[in-house]
Amino acid sequence: MRYNPADTAKTRQKIVKGSARLLREEGLAVSVNDLMKTAGLTHGSFYLHFESKEKLTTEALKEISDGMLQDLRNLPNSDSGKLAYFERYLGRTHRDNPGRGCMMAALAPEISRAPRFRKVFTDHLKAMIGQIAEGFPWHNGRPARSEAIVTLSAMVGALVLARASNDVALSEEILDHVKDALGRPATGS
Repeated sequence: MRYNPADTAKTRQKIVKGSARLLREEGLAVSVNDLMKTAGLTHGSFYLHFESKEKLTTEALKEISDGMLQDLRNLPNSDSGKLAYFERYLGRTHRDNPGRGCMMAALAPEISRAPRFRKVFTDHLKAMIGQIAEGFPWHNGRPARSEAIVTLSAMVGALVLARASNDVALSEEILDHVKDALGRPATGS
């Protein structure tokens, strides 16, 4: 039986989106069977859509990256846009829902040990740094790129630590203090 190309493309996209969520929730070692289940399919149909799990994972990482970058682009280039980004990124909803969040916080340690995914990760990292540097105002006289790197590093690190802690009060304290530090206006010299 021949499948309609539009239906095949729609199914492929459903697999990619489901895989993007599951990879952030469970990590890179998640099975092909579980990835296919996200689209309501069986392992047997995997190779109708992808050459390998590596190809699917790469495509899912690109999907995550595109979504994160689009979310950033949608924010106003203003202090209020920057603060809104900090609030959302360092919020409890983001902390508690890794499957819908930042791939850097969810997958960076694993990707550091999986060289085959480093290029897509590095491309995303560079794009995020660029978008944060260009998409928000920076007022302290340091180069915007430097500010973007420090800001992104602090946010990702805070989210990783907040997620890893089993002490809710400490987790929230981490998020709140980093958000406060990033959102505080520059003080003089």
